[in-house]
Amino acid sequence: MALALGNYTHQIQTPPSPFTSMTFSHTVETGDDVYLLVSLGFDSSAGSSGVTGMTYGGETMTELGSKEEDVGSYTMVWVTYGILEPEDRGANDVVVSFNTEVSRVISRMSQSFTDCGGTGTPLSNPYESGNPIPHSEDITVDEGSMVYACAFTGFTPSTIKIGDSTRTALFQDNVNTQYVGAFSDTGLSADSIDVSFATTWDRITNARIEIKQAGSSPVTRRIFLIS
Repeated sequence: MALALGNYTHQIQTPPSPFTSMTFSHTVETGDDVYLLVSLGFDSSAGSSGVTGMTYGGETMTELGSKEEDVGSYTMVWVTYGILEPEDRGANDVVVSFNTEVSRVISRMSQSFTDCGGTGTPLSNPYESGNPIPHSEDITVDEGSMVYACAFTGFTPSTIKIGDSTRTALFQDNVNTQYVGAFSDTGLSADSIDVSFATTWDRITNARIEIKQAGSSPVTRRIFLIS
């Protein structure tokens, strides 16, 4: 079997009062080697991501990493969590917990996969000066993997490319700056893959994570590699 996309959900959401948690539903597939990836993007005016944990159907998800970057006058946060082989399948709640009141708008994306072996280590690169047209970074993937990439930038990117393929944005959200994300094709060859976002803005955060095919060795270190 090969890694495949399952159900996808996305919404711009503000946590309800008292702003200490946020809940939304996602339906994961039945079968073996099912994985759920949840990614959040938002402006952290408090200077901290504020996310203390995430559960799916009451089961604790693994934090893959969180990264803050200054984009213009805002501090933007990318947070990712995942869970392999959740006990409860079908429609269940994802609950995000915060360590402070978070009343800002949040872009949240959840995607489940079948025949998945987890993820690699998330990578994130800030771009501080110059004119990145496009801004390109790489990620090394295993055979059969795919890539999820997202970026914060002052303007919506005109073109997103992962490898040699131009990708359609999954979402383009205004969370005090522009936040955009996309998936690569499935079944990539083992290689170093370029991820690029074409934009006229001179500060952009290029973030990406490998989604592995079942049988690969997942990496669960809770760090981001910066270059």
